[in-house]
Amino acid sequence: VIAWKDTLFSDVNAAAGYANVGGTYTDLSRINFSLFQAGQWADESEKHQFQAEVLVHRFIPSRFILNLNRY
Repeated sequence: VIAWKDTLFSDVNAAAGYANVGGTYTDLSRINFSLFQAGQWADESEKHQFQAEVLVHRFIPSRFILNLNRY
């Protein structure tokens, strides 16, 4: 999914005026994935990073969602 042509990445909420949004692997690397693993943020900066987004054009077919049967 991350390699699809129209997928974009935002390091904070994409609607924020200061968001870095783009479709390259460099843009993907700006997302703080270790913060998601921690499950919480420590300060306002991390709170904004916790709102990072992967933006997929249209939809993701269910066959690409590995944990769909858990919910």
